[in-house]
Amino acid sequence: MKKIIKLCIILLTFTCLLNSCKKEVVEVKNIDNKAEDLIHRINNFTPEIKSIGVTYKNYVNYLESLKEQKSSFEDQRIDTSLWNMETYLNNNYGFRDTNTCYKFTDIMDTVSFNIKDYSDGIPIIDGSELNTFFTDLQTEYSIENSDTDNEYFWCNIIEVDHIADGKAYVVVRSVTVYYYYGVYPPGWNPNNFPDYTCMKAAEYGDCDGKYWRGAHNEYEWRYELHAAQTNVHYIYVYYNMFWKTPLTYGVFPGELWEINYNWPGYVLNTSLPADELNSYLQSTKDLIDRFNPNGNSDMYLGNLDVVYYSQNTVPPYCFSHAVEFYIYRRYYIANPD
Repeated sequence: MKKIIKLCIILLTFTCLLNSCKKEVVEVKNIDNKAEDLIHRINNFTPEIKSIGVTYKNYVNYLESLKEQKSSFEDQRIDTSLWNMETYLNNNYGFRDTNTCYKFTDIMDTVSFNIKDYSDGIPIIDGSELNTFFTDLQTEYSIENSDTDNEYFWCNIIEVDHIADGKAYVVVRSVTVYYYYGVYPPGWNPNNFPDYTCMKAAEYGDCDGKYWRGAHNEYEWRYELHAAQTNVHYIYVYYNMFWKTPLTYGVFPGELWEINYNWPGYVLNTSLPADELNSYLQSTKDLIDRFNPNGNSDMYLGNLDVVYYSQNTVPPYCFSHAVEFYIYRRYYIANPD
């Protein structure tokens, strides 16, 4: 995106979650350690399933009324406000084409909101700041979808990162997709890399005179996403994230690349008989297909990351690829009453 700084996500520990990677560290004072439970409560807010359709349509009507009256957001609870914004932006600007693949995930600059009050323990944040935040995201995603750079906004996750000194600090995890040669949908195997091809397992760099973005990224970019929003009577709502490593349930032995010492620069290549580069390309694709809810009419793989993963940070070291799955759920909103 034009204003978003691209960030290579590297998963360093087993506890790395959605908000673990940031463009920069914001220096603050007196961070309240007790805020962790509150942040978890905010970031995991979702309306009751039976009311999601009504909640969403009410928010759309609210935005339309603000536009007609040329007015701004009032002060709002941060949990409901961020959920509404995230869902609205995803369904009005994202999930637009199945002929694209994931390209990169960006973390925007951390944005702070003044806390004006509390409601049931949840911060109420400044409405004018919310208005600027929302308008900026709308403009950014609209430009991304309408320019000619062949890149498109796909989805975002908006979360509270931390709360300190009377402010709530929010980050936006935003995914951009683009048209990419060699992308295959679920159930189809990508073409093997030609012989001789080599690249680092989890680092950008040259190998045999060619520049690659690391096998983890090259594998990821050869997988087509299938959550295009084409029916105006439905919306997609972020549901959950889970990841698969060589140590997690359902992963076959040798299915994901791993090595018993710390070397992300380890080179995978097409040399026979092992042909590690293509072997892991196909087995990683098989794993993704197996856990992709494709075929379930209401559950969709909205985004995936293939990352470099540290299984053990003390001797004996063990490092591997891992796959993160971001699942969205479809909800019917037409005539929700």
